[in-house]
Amino acid sequence: MDDTMAYSSAVFKSENEDLRTAQMRKITLLIEKARMEKNHGVLELGCGWGTLAVEVVRRTGCKYTGITLSIEQLKYAEAKVKEARLEDRITFKLCDYRQLSDAQKYDRIIACEMIEAVGHEFYEAFVSCCEVALAKDGIFVMQFTAVPEELYDETRLSSGFITEYIFPGGCLPSLARVTSAMSSSSRLCIEDVENIGIHYYYTLRCWRKRFLENQKMSNGKYKSAEHRATMDKEKTRMSWPVFVESSLDHEFGPLPELITGDDN
Repeated sequence: MDDTMAYSSAVFKSENEDLRTAQMRKITLLIEKARMEKNHGVLELGCGWGTLAVEVVRRTGCKYTGITLSIEQLKYAEAKVKEARLEDRITFKLCDYRQLSDAQKYDRIIACEMIEAVGHEFYEAFVSCCEVALAKDGIFVMQFTAVPEELYDETRLSSGFITEYIFPGGCLPSLARVTSAMSSSSRLCIEDVENIGIHYYYTLRCWRKRFLENQKMSNGKYKSAEHRATMDKEKTRMSWPVFVESSLDHEFGPLPELITGDDN
């Protein structure tokens, strides 16, 4: 990854654009789709390492709340916010989306590649929780990795390297599965859908390149005992190339040329 620590697809203007710039464009796209404004309260489901939190508040001045299940991510994100001096606008909570207070409403909700961790049998509950948390006339924006509907059951019921070692318990939804959960469990309606699948290919390619470059630089050496404790060297070295290469090989066929019509 790059210094944003974003573990989700970037959005590229050209296939050779650097990863960080493309990740920032992804954040811009999420902000635009959510139509965020200064007076909005924004909730992010799965706040990651805090980059989106800092960027949306810097750009819009909104009041941001992010939730995570990771203590490590929470500590890292809080330090990032403190460094940016945005503690008065940004709050993180260590909790599950099902633990959110019914009384607290948010004008905008963002879930960037978080629904993949929810699980097939919990999509309806997830959508229902989001509707409860969303204020009147609010907007809920999701970015997620989807599979074609005809492959959904086969994919979710299959086992393999990625489901065992990279995303244990994860489930890639289909667009139809998400929309069916919305219609059966909420009054939410879809206003816009954009396919950014090609950008995930370019993101994976960047991740693989950066991983191999950093692997050569580290040469298997650890900075400290703490560093060694947080990095399982052999598992990481084996898992990431297999994950990225298998995703590149099996999730993408012949790729169209990346064409954009703007300068964002």
